Amino acid sequence: MNNRNVFLIHGYNGIPKIYAWLEKELRKMGYNVIIPEFEPREGVIYEQWKKTLY
Repeated sequence: MNNRNVFLIHGYNGIPKIYAWLEKELRKMGYNVIIPEFEPREGVIYEQWKKTLY
């Protein structure tokens, strides 16, 4: 069982393009990669982002 998890958390401008490459490379090394997509993309609303993480 793989219990090596990596969370890639993006800023308020959305998911950076490099995350696709980084996810691929991390998976090759045996990591489980989680990239949550937060809403809304325009601005940060902490309470909504918190729901995505929990």
